[in-house]
Amino acid sequence: MRFIDVAGELTLQAKLRDTWEHIYRVIPYPRYDSEYEIVNWYTGAHPDAPYQSNIIAARPGPKRTRITMFNRRLTVRYATGEADRRHLKDEAEFRSVLRGEFGLNMTDEEIRTCIKVMEHKGEKGAPHPFFA
Repeated sequence: MRFIDVAGELTLQAKLRDTWEHIYRVIPYPRYDSEYEIVNWYTGAHPDAPYQSNIIAARPGPKRTRITMFNRRLTVRYATGEADRRHLKDEAEFRSVLRGEFGLNMTDEEIRTCIKVMEHKGEKGAPHPFFA
């Protein structure tokens, strides 16, 4: 990952395969609490927000790796640019990954609920490049 200047704004990029992809930008202007409040509400609570219908997780891993999960797709990226990808097949694998890889303290029922929502409402196509 790296920050670059794009027209006076810092842009966070991640190297995905052989190309640098924009993840988000940091605008150097004053912000007001109300701006954060509405954006946080939308991303976390709006029915159309991707976080309401998909299982999404990301964290740094050991030895400069990055672990990401988008629904059934689990990816481990290495500093070399290589990536290992696999698809989770069943609830047992979801439990193992969510609890073990991501350290989430979720009950079996919470995990089942997440899987049910993902299966009924989740995105079926490719996710954002960061989770691909």
